[in-house]
Amino acid sequence: MGNIKYFRTLYRILGPKPRALYKYHTVNQYLFDLLDNNRFWAGSAVDLNDPYDCNFEISYKFFRSKYLDQIKPSEIGIKSTGAEEDKRVWDSLAPVFDQNLLGAFQNFYRSQIGVCCFSQNLVSELMWSHYANAGKGVCLGFNFSDNKGIEKKIMPVKYANDAIEVRDEIDRFKAMFQKRRSWSYEREWRILADVGHIQFEKSDLRSLTFGPRVSKDDMENISQACKKNGYEPVFQICDYNKEGLKIIKL
Repeated sequence: MGNIKYFRTLYRILGPKPRALYKYHTVNQYLFDLLDNNRFWAGSAVDLNDPYDCNFEISYKFFRSKYLDQIKPSEIGIKSTGAEEDKRVWDSLAPVFDQNLLGAFQNFYRSQIGVCCFSQNLVSELMWSHYANAGKGVCLGFNFSDNKGIEKKIMPVKYANDAIEVRDEIDRFKAMFQKRRSWSYEREWRILADVGHIQFEKSDLRSLTFGPRVSKDDMENISQACKKNGYEPVFQICDYNKEGLKIIKL
């Protein structure tokens, strides 16, 4: 069973990546920072809009082996005389590390992880509403096939309602790429990194789709920012019609 878990995870890392991934965005200073500096923002996992996202349960055994056993009690002010006594100290303190403390550690761990999200879905009414200011924003289309630094890091999100208990590194990886099924419409892919910026190549940006309610001024300013910074995307507009969303090239 362990080998199956390992190879399933390996396939997610090395398996085929989509040719197009999309990033919905409100028209604001952060969009122009993205275009001016060709960089994404990886925000802290604790700020994600889904309260279950990255909110895994960590087992005490994993917490102990991964973190506590790497710390000498003397480093936090507890006297000990060697490795055997170090072990006895942590054994004696084990009852102290209840679920509340593990939860606090988990939140600290999540706060140190940056998440940068993309979608395979360009024509989602919910995505345009939730992530592009009710259709007044844009959707940036990327192809990372020539950018191996990003392509090897970006992974698909799995949608399932079963909580993952983190017992090893593979479990921890899986937990960071799992969301509940109610979010499956997002068809999300994500990059995990330190909280901060992630650089991309200007040639990665292949399309720029304006929302159905974007203003003419915003269209002009964004087009000028692309031209000024040397991007050559295909410009499109997303149109609402009675059959649903339709993408029209400009």
